[in-house]
Amino acid sequence: MGSSTQADIRKLPTTKLQTILGINAAWTASEGSGVTLFRKQETGGWSCCAVAPSYSSFLDLADGHPVQWDAPGCFSDAGVDLNTLLPAAEKIAGARPTVVTVDMPLATSPIERRRKADDDISSAFGAMGCGAHTPNPARPGPLAERMRSASEGTGYGLAHVGTAPGTANRLLEVYPHPALLALLDEEYRIPYKVAKSGRLWKDANVPQRKANLLRSFTRILSRLQEQVADIRLPLPSPEGVRLGSTRQAQMLLDVIGRFPDHDTYTVTYENDADTVLVGVTFLQSLLARIHQKPDAHGTEEGWLGDPLGRLRNAAEGGSLDQTSRGYMPGTYERF
Repeated sequence: MGSSTQADIRKLPTTKLQTILGINAAWTASEGSGVTLFRKQETGGWSCCAVAPSYSSFLDLADGHPVQWDAPGCFSDAGVDLNTLLPAAEKIAGARPTVVTVDMPLATSPIERRRKADDDISSAFGAMGCGAHTPNPARPGPLAERMRSASEGTGYGLAHVGTAPGTANRLLEVYPHPALLALLDEEYRIPYKVAKSGRLWKDANVPQRKANLLRSFTRILSRLQEQVADIRLPLPSPEGVRLGSTRQAQMLLDVIGRFPDHDTYTVTYENDADTVLVGVTFLQSLLARIHQKPDAHGTEEGWLGDPLGRLRNAAEGGSLDQTSRGYMPGTYERF
């Protein structure tokens, strides 16, 4: 794949397309789904009307509330379908989406096994690290059927081999990673998945893996912004990654290890955006984290029960919500 095939989405045949709703759909109910909305400009190019990490945050955008990218639960979803998303998309873009594109296996009948389309994609792009995953009755199973059914109910029939290119009011299954290769003029899969970062960079620690991921994100975003106007997605600099839960837990455990006879411990530091305090009180079995901005506003998080187990889990790259007795999420408040 050379520069002659480098993608330029401004040159795609879009005569009939005016607004595109894109969904990076989760294959299971416990995961979040990303949502984007593009609108064709009078000049012929494209602009980004919205980008959100979940259905719920997309709906909030339609109501005038910006995405809080650092808020707990930002990437989580409830059972939202196209009956709810489409009016929100129309409210944001000022027009009903011409098509809806979904990164998920779809069919007019339940998908029970690997399809010919999956094999064809893997045959064409497997050597580039972009083979298609195998769908089954459980993944995406009912979610795919619900998506197709809801789409048809709102007037968007599923596009198939007999659908003419450019047909409006259709639900399109898409497989974006090969397009990402063309966009970046690369010949092998782009390392961008957070869940696979441990396998991608086996010898790197967590901060190093975060920095590597951010370099991939920044490169992708930069190339997209060359072709699509108004993509507003905040990314920290790869060279200035803020301390996350892992490093915070490691710092607090280090203090506890050096002064083992105390009941309360705190670690405080400043970065370019706010002041951060992470503390634990063993008398109350409470772990807390506070982010305070220069205007005195900020956020406060709290986790009750098994603070030491939570810290040890986070220090190894896990979550503060995980205890030695199982999953116990914390609380989150703004002030």
